[in-house]
Amino acid sequence: MSYCRWSSDCHQSDVYVYESDSGWITHVAGRVRRPLKPVPVPPETSSVESTMAYWMACDRWVSDKSNWEWRPVDARFAGLSFTDDTAKDCTERLRELKAAGLNVPQYAIDDLEAEVAE
Repeated sequence: MSYCRWSSDCHQSDVYVYESDSGWITHVAGRVRRPLKPVPVPPETSSVESTMAYWMACDRWVSDKSNWEWRPVDARFAGLSFTDDTAKDCTERLRELKAAGLNVPQYAIDDLEAEVAE
């Protein structure tokens, strides 16, 4: 199961996080799409219609290469991968990456925290 992917938040996530047989894996991007024009905003409601409209807008946004450019990730963790033994360790890692300036979706941290609480 993945907690977030490169495509999360309309391709603005700097991390790809998932659980595997080896543990909780976090890959940090070495380069990412950075917006030149506004990124579609997620809907405030979670209806099927609003969610589909958002993803279609994201698809159009990323398909138009005048909307973004590739840029290297300017962070000390750029291009690295990590394996954590527990969801708690992965949560701490994501907090560290976010504090270092990387775009880490908060819901990935929240989902891991919920897993730890269970």
